[in-house]
Amino acid sequence: MRGLWPRTRRQALADIELEDPILRGITDRNVCDRRGPLSLDYWTRLPGQMWRSVRQAW
Repeated sequence: MRGLWPRTRRQALADIELEDPILRGITDRNVCDRRGPLSLDYWTRLPGQMWRSVRQAW
């Protein structure tokens, strides 16, 4: 099975796909740019994101 959404590289989600309750709250339409906790990119960006969050709180 090829998946629910046949898509090419770096294809953004369509409006109809964003109406799916599972995808509610996703602001980034390009799912290829999303990073999960198992990727190196996630862990290298995490300190900077945490620092920005702390600075915004103060």
